[in-house]
Amino acid sequence: AAVVAAVTRVSGPVEVGGGPFTRSTPMLPGHALMAGAEIRSGPGGRVALQMGSTSVRMDEKSAITTLAPGRIALARGAIYVDADPTASGSSPLVIETPYGTVEHLGTQFEARLAGEGMRVRVREGRVRLVGGQVSVEGVAGEQVTLLGTGHLQREPVARTGGEWAWVGEIAPPYDIEDKPLPSFLRWVGRETGRAIVFASAACEAEAAEVILRGSEIG
Repeated sequence: AAVVAAVTRVSGPVEVGGGPFTRSTPMLPGHALMAGAEIRSGPGGRVALQMGSTSVRMDEKSAITTLAPGRIALARGAIYVDADPTASGSSPLVIETPYGTVEHLGTQFEARLAGEGMRVRVREGRVRLVGGQVSVEGVAGEQVTLLGTGHLQREPVARTGGEWAWVGEIAPPYDIEDKPLPSFLRWVGRETGRAIVFASAACEAEAAEVILRGSEIG
């Protein structure tokens, strides 16, 4: 069977079953996941997956199944998707939930099952939500909640702050060796939801000449 995801980081209790796993097994970095893998995180457990050029992170007390390349089922809890539209090999990722589906349109967002509905917080870019007779798009800085009744709620949401803290705690490691400083700063900006702005073009050019050395960060 084709590999649909690779495990890049694990923190706390996370188990995987289904697919080639005949019984629940503690998840480890480097695990290759096939279609049908069932991932469950306990209290304090989180995991980061790589699906092509897209980073997918699962919060604690969550459960997902890797259905196929570019397709995940969220049964409990929350996941975060970071799909950089400039990355090579970027492809659509569809998340199935009991309340509908979420598809990224080049974006960063959190999808969470809460109460009797699905809540999507868009940090960057856009997402498409489809459920029942509802098909809408959410944009950066917006929270869209799709209830089991079919009702839709929209409200603003901050792109930084404590509600995004868990995403940074399970970010995949970043290898800084031989990387120019602006590349590292762009990574920090994406991970924190902040824009990186240089004081001048001269400062940006000077930063580009700084080459970093050291171990990976994450």
